Formats: sequence, C-alpha cells, structure tokens
Amino acid sequence: MIDLLVRRFKCVSDTCPAVTFAEQVPGLTHPHGRRTPVLQHRFAVALAARPAARLARRLGVPVAKDTLLRLVRALPDPPAGDVRIVGVDDFALRRRHVYATIIVDLQTRRPVEVIEGRDAGPIAAWLAGHPEIEVVCRDRGRAYAEAARAGAPQAQQVADRWHLWHNLCEAVEKTVAAHHSCIEAAFAVAEPPVECQRRYRCRMRTAASVAGHAPSSPAPPSATTPCRNSSRPAVRSKASAAT
Repeated sequence: MIDLLVRRFKCVSDTCPAVTFAEQVPGLTHPHGRRTPVLQHRFAVALAARPAARLARRLGVPVAKDTLLRLVRALPDPPAGDVRIVGVDDFALRRRHVYATIIVDLQTRRPVEVIEGRDAGPIAAWLAGHPEIEVVCRDRGRAYAEAARAGAPQAQQVADRWHLWHNLCEAVEKTVAAHHSCIEAAFAVAEPPVECQRRYRCRMRTAASVAGHAPSSPAPPSATTPCRNSSRPAVRSKASAAT
C-alpha cells in the first residue's frame, strides 16, 4: 500500500461544475483512479488476464481478471504510422447479415483499421490517406479491387495465399466432377480382371514355397511332387526288411 499526501484545490468560480481539484502525481495517479498505471501496464498488458491476476494476488494486490481485461481495453490504440504492405479482407459481425472490413499491416501483423461494410468507397478513402502503401494483398472480390485501384493506384495488387489455394481446390473439384465418367472408365481399363488376379496369387504362393517360406494356403499335391502320406509306407517296409 502507498500512503500518499496530496493537495486539494477549490475552484472559486460559481459556474465551474467541479468544486475541488486534487493534485495528481505524474506516472502514479490519475483522476478517479483506484489503481496505479503500473498495475495497468506491467501486469495487464504484459501478462494478460489470468496470469496477471495470480501474480497480483501473490503481491498482495488482489484484482479480478475481468478488471484487468477492462484496463487493457481502455488503453488507446497505438498509432498505425506508415504502412507499406497491407492486407484487406472481410469478416462477419453477424453471419450472412452484417460484415466489416479489416486492414492489417502485414509487416508487423497487426490490425490498423476496421471499416464497416464491404463497399469500395470507404476503403478507397482510407487507402488514399496513406500514399506510402506499396502492396495491397486482397481476395478476388470486385469491391476490394476497385477500392485498391481508386485509393492506391501506385500500389501493386496481389492475391493472398489462402484464396489462391481455395480457388485452385474449387477448380480441381469442378473439373473432376465434370469428368467423373471418364475417370471411372480409365480405372476400369487399368484394373486387371479377376482371373489375372487369381493367377498372380498362385504364382506368388509357388514362389514362396520354392524359396522355403510357408505359403498362406496349402497347394494341392502334384504328380511330380509325391505326397508325404504316400512316402511313409515305403519307409516302414524298408525298416521291416532290415529287421
């Protein structure tokens, strides 16, 4: 806890809505403030909500995570400055009903502006206010193309990677669907008949038996290879003759 003694001033004008004024310490206090800027900047901004709340509780300054979020949202947005490469895309505030346009600085990967709607006029006006823009990355929408030509004629327009892959996948899907019968016919010609597959399996089993591996299914005895059961009586007869 900080015990701070400040001066309080009184306004002598009857028309002033404020009766008294308290002296402020720069960097430590602000009007109607219950927390110091140190808590707002070093805790809320650096650690986010939950970790900052846990650390503040350990330091003896209990504060809720929702309060820290409100402190972060109350901070003014940093100035955009000069932007050279921007990305323009839309997003839904309410799907299929309300849309907006976001402009992102692709070098710092930070949003710099949010514009209501997807019309070309407001976007072109914002681009015209930034003549330093060199590249505009956008989707293939007609409104964004018109806005880039009108607001930033000096900039080069490029398509972003996601929309390129998305358009390529759609084109391949339409082509495959249009030639579905041709693909089925090609696979039917390339697939060997059932009889060829059976012969191939028989050859593989024969090769495995010759190499000394046990085949998956026993092959029937042939005329050249005598059966094991037929050789046993001959061995017994030789043994009886020897005895």
